[in-house]
Amino acid sequence: LAMSLSATDLIPRSITPTPREVDPGSNVSGESRSGPTCYAIGPKCLAKERFQLTVRFQTVTGLTSLIPLERELSSEGPPGFYLSCELLGSACSSKRFDNLAQHSFRADEHTVYVKSTVSILRAYFAQSTPLTVNLCYGSRSLAHALIPIDKLIRPNDRLLNESALLEGKYEVSCCQTVHYHTRTSA
Repeated sequence: LAMSLSATDLIPRSITPTPREVDPGSNVSGESRSGPTCYAIGPKCLAKERFQLTVRFQTVTGLTSLIPLERELSSEGPPGFYLSCELLGSACSSKRFDNLAQHSFRADEHTVYVKSTVSILRAYFAQSTPLTVNLCYGSRSLAHALIPIDKLIRPNDRLLNESALLEGKYEVSCCQTVHYHTRTSA
């Protein structure tokens, strides 16, 4: 950026989108009767481009060695295992599953909308801590994986003609693997 950004400029602000700014067919995280979750990052005069940040929980492997099947789990909250994280302050979680040895769930996608610029998003991601994906049961977190997002947008990217994508296997506490990816697109 030709101008300098303050730390305050990189704090996501919740905004109310206009109807034409949101894709009506999308599955948006935090969508409620009042509408989807939207944020602005950067000075108001610059935060004009529209982006989507999407988290997709796809598959999880190796959970039985992480948590022994005979282990008694907390009965706090609704029963069942699930994956969760926060994307710009919006809670995202997978569907619940009961069996660690043989589980399956549809890939869950959660999207938030962001108004910003490529340069400001790059600066935001570069200073952000890794995205933490938690394996939970009931209301308790049992393990987590850290997904580094600091290089989501490459230094030479001026426009996002294609989705920026982080996809792969990420280590959960006890060396287990969560298959997960996130993408951003213009």
